[in-house]
Amino acid sequence: MIVAAPQPALPGEEGPLVAGPGRAHAVTEEEALGVLRRRRRHDLAERYDGADRESLAAAGLPADLEHEVPAELPKWNSRKRPFTLRLPERLRALADAHAELEGTTFNALVELALFELIEQAPRTPEELRERYLRMAMETAGVEKLREQYK
Repeated sequence: MIVAAPQPALPGEEGPLVAGPGRAHAVTEEEALGVLRRRRRHDLAERYDGADRESLAAAGLPADLEHEVPAELPKWNSRKRPFTLRLPERLRALADAHAELEGTTFNALVELALFELIEQAPRTPEELRERYLRMAMETAGVEKLREQYK
C-alpha cells in the first residue's frame, strides 16, 4: 500500500502525468495516489475558494483542509461512488444488449473494461487520438466529424 509522504511530491501530484517514450508498464499506485491527491486539492480549493480561517471554523471545519487530502489509495472494497458518463444513445443500447447476453449489467461491463485498461501500459496521446477518431468515423460518420472540428 502506497502512503503519501509530504516530501517529495508523488508523481502526478503537482501536475499532469506525462508518459515518457516507450513506457511499457501500467499506471503505478504511486502515480494514482499523486493524481488523486492533486485532484482532491483542486476540488477543495474550488469549494472553499476565498474562505478565511474564521469562516471555516464557523462552518465546523478546520482552518487547514490538508487532512481532507488522502494519504493512501482507497481500498479495492471501498464503497463505489456514482459518476456521470456521457455516451451516444446507440452505444449505450448496444452495451446494454451486450450485458444482457453476458448475464450482467452495464455497470459491471464498464467496471471490468476500466480494470482491464489499468492493467495495460498507457497508449501514447497520438495513438489514442487516432483510435478515437477512427471509432468516431465508423460510428458518427465523416460529416459529423467535420461539423465538430471546424
